[in-house]
Amino acid sequence: MRRRRKAPFVIFALWLCIGMVGFLLGYYFAPEKGEKQPLHIGEGQNSVGDKAEKDNPPTANTVEEGEEEEEPENRPVSSYEVVVGEDTKVVFRTMYDRCKTINDDVMVPLENMVGLKEGEFKDYAADQFKEWQVVRFSGEEVVLYQMKDQYCPNHFLVMEDNGYIAIYQYNENGDKILVEKTQIPTSSLPKMDQDKLKYGIPLPTREKVDQLLEDYVG
Repeated sequence: MRRRRKAPFVIFALWLCIGMVGFLLGYYFAPEKGEKQPLHIGEGQNSVGDKAEKDNPPTANTVEEGEEEEEPENRPVSSYEVVVGEDTKVVFRTMYDRCKTINDDVMVPLENMVGLKEGEFKDYAADQFKEWQVVRFSGEEVVLYQMKDQYCPNHFLVMEDNGYIAIYQYNENGDKILVEKTQIPTSSLPKMDQDKLKYGIPLPTREKVDQLLEDYVG
């Protein structure tokens, strides 16, 4: 009976000892109230300033203290502008709609073209070359374009003239000029060829014309 009564007292004394040890450890090793722990910066840690910089990184628009932000209109602008130079090629490009041929006439710039910017050159072309449109502008090449509803110069037309085969050639204005009147009668040809010759057969070169005549004679 005495052993049973001592057991609770032993347990209580044991818990009391453990509590006292914990209190002493906390008292001697805990920092004093209000005392700040020193900040150690080591590997993987950043200072307060570094953290602030990381959270708010500087941008291109950041203005240093004591400096004024430059107004946009006062900022320097590139002085390089494309102009017509002495070595610029001036191309007059013509599209002949009836034969779908493109002809380029290339020239060196006139004296009053040199130094003109794109807008200035377009104004100049509108005044001097009214039928042309500026479609390309660079320091290497300026292209003026026009389309004509006609055959290109030197284009040939083989057709019937008073019962015989005649050869015409177009000039710069799109007019056909008689070049040769052959002794080949159209009546000797098949009806299909006679009908074609009434309207005319356009051909790009004299070689094509001679080949056609050989076919008719043969």
